[in-house]
Amino acid sequence: MIFDSMPDVQKRSIVLEELSDQEYARRWLDVKYEPKPISKEVPEHYTQKGERVRSKSEVMIADALAYAGVPYRYECPLNVGGVTYHPDFTVLRMEDRKELFWEHLGRMDEPDYCRDSIFRLRAYEKNNILPGRDLILTMETKQNPLNLSVINQRISAFCI
Repeated sequence: MIFDSMPDVQKRSIVLEELSDQEYARRWLDVKYEPKPISKEVPEHYTQKGERVRSKSEVMIADALAYAGVPYRYECPLNVGGVTYHPDFTVLRMEDRKELFWEHLGRMDEPDYCRDSIFRLRAYEKNNILPGRDLILTMETKQNPLNLSVINQRISAFCI
């Protein structure tokens, strides 16, 4: 940490602010960002908090995160190797105040969608955003929809 390498004279003139988890989360949530626009053609789905999301599965994820008390941002921009992506959720794990990214791959039965998803996941990996460490993944097809049990398992395993 930079503070530790400073001379004692400088350290005495600096007041470090220790934030409670609640205040840290509030400030994190207050950061303004521009989410990815949702076109009018996309069906309207809303979370319990009144946020518009792209799918029923994303409603389930958002509501489960909120119920568990996990702070999140929906489709917050993320620069990955010079390219801007919008992970479905950026979550704040309060235990260590680490940001994690959650991608829900909701149309895995569509070849073009699968190809694009693999491309995005490889970009994350090339930039040290790794599944199981920094990246939470859920996926579904029409025949195998996402369920709340899977969502809660991911929240328990990664976010709390």
